[in-house]
Amino acid sequence: MRTVALTVALGIGASLLACSKDTPSTEAPEVRPVETLMAELDAAKPEARVVALDKLAALGKDAAEAVSAIGAKLNDPDTRVRIAAARALDQLARSRVALDGALDGLTRALTDPDAEVAAAAADALGHLGAQAAGAVDALVGLLGAESDRVRAAAARSLGRIGPDAEKAIDALAARVKDESAQVRLWTRQALTRLQANHAESLRTLTETLSDPDAHLLLRKRAEMMLAELVGEGEGAVEALRVALEEATPGLEDDLRLIAARSAALGDRAGELVEPLAATLERAEGALEAATLDALAAAGDKARAAAPRIEAALADADARVRASATAALAAVAETSSKTVAALKARLSDEAADVRAAAARGLGQMGDAAAEALPALDLALADQTAAVRAAAADAIGRFGDGAQSHMTALIGRLKDSEPTVRAAAARALGQMSAAGDDARRLAAALIDALGDDVAAVQTAALASLRGLGAEARDALPRLLAMLASSSDEIRSGAVEALAALGAEAEKALPLLEALAETGGEKIGALARKAMAEIRAAMDRAAP
Repeated sequence: MRTVALTVALGIGASLLACSKDTPSTEAPEVRPVETLMAELDAAKPEARVVALDKLAALGKDAAEAVSAIGAKLNDPDTRVRIAAARALDQLARSRVALDGALDGLTRALTDPDAEVAAAAADALGHLGAQAAGAVDALVGLLGAESDRVRAAAARSLGRIGPDAEKAIDALAARVKDESAQVRLWTRQALTRLQANHAESLRTLTETLSDPDAHLLLRKRAEMMLAELVGEGEGAVEALRVALEEATPGLEDDLRLIAARSAALGDRAGELVEPLAATLERAEGALEAATLDALAAAGDKARAAAPRIEAALADADARVRASATAALAAVAETSSKTVAALKARLSDEAADVRAAAARGLGQMGDAAAEALPALDLALADQTAAVRAAAADAIGRFGDGAQSHMTALIGRLKDSEPTVRAAAARALGQMSAAGDDARRLAAALIDALGDDVAAVQTAALASLRGLGAEARDALPRLLAMLASSSDEIRSGAVEALAALGAEAEKALPLLEALAETGGEKIGALARKAMAEIRAAMDRAAP
């Protein structure tokens, strides 16, 4: 009996096992994330719908099937949901997801009463390019919107749509003087994309800014135009940030060049370090040089970019090496490594790089004292700009560079006035006594007879630091009071005041100057007389 029962039991078990293999599983099929999120778009709470939209946007191309469902949320009664829907579609458009099922909804959203919704919808349409040609008229209408964010987004998108938006050119040209820096930048960018030779195109400006052979006055004019275009204040910083991060395809380098140059011109580079550093990673030529200049303007706020800046010291383009040299001095932590890198650039084949290296070492001051012998050699460089930069740099070391006084005195006879003036300025930053003071005074007094006013002015300023040791300068200083240059007369008055009691003979001339020299020089003359008389009183027995 036990055997029969066991056999029956085994048979039943086998039958059940066989049946289980043929019976379909009753487990629920796996639900994909996109389906779950699409279901959550109908959640009762607006917050949940917003979260679902944000997560769908993050899926990128995997959320392609949700486009219509997301587009439907552009009609949601809650503003937060409509904003999230528009931004989600914008993000999907950037991910190259076709938005066929949401085009009409995005176009209607351009008239949404909330500016954030309208701006995001405009950006989404712009990222679709020619696919959004049907929305051009609606985008043109937004160029007159109250919100500058909406106007900027409309201009930006018209430029991105391309040739199909050419009918917007006149409307865009009408906004080039917009009160908003963002709108001005994006309007001009759109015009450049749609009609490069348009009178308001950015192309001429960017070509001038990137041309190393452009005349200095032409480049200055371009920078003035740039300052007018970008403007000042918080709006300018935001405009530049967007320009660096979201430049229109085909115009990336143009707009980033403008943004980088503008950042370098003002005091806003420190707020743009992150997008500037990102631009540097993909830049070359004029754009790389301009970005390095902007990072230099940011100073130690851009210290994290120092390794990339140092790498640019070896660039084949001299403009880039010069900008990298200046940037490294401004950005990098003061160290023997930084000093060595800058010192090596004093031997660069390009004069602009050598001059930048000299200026950079001077900025570092005493920490770069080991470079003084190399700077001394640079005083004899074949290029005047390098010699002048070396003289200014040596002067920044003050008394620590006294052993280089003779070399600087020699440069007071240089053939180039910029070098002579730099040498005179540098000598004024060193203190001297005894024979050194007399030798220095004699050299500076001789420089007062230079035929270039800038050299005379520099010599006058340096003589003030010598005090009574410059007493032999009295005859020349008295003669300079009759100069036609206010700057030279002012310098002479201040130098006489520094002589103290030694300038007693100057009192009658100073009295006359106090009456006839005008407000500024008259005030200086009265102050000088007071100082001279006080010194005479102190010297009286």
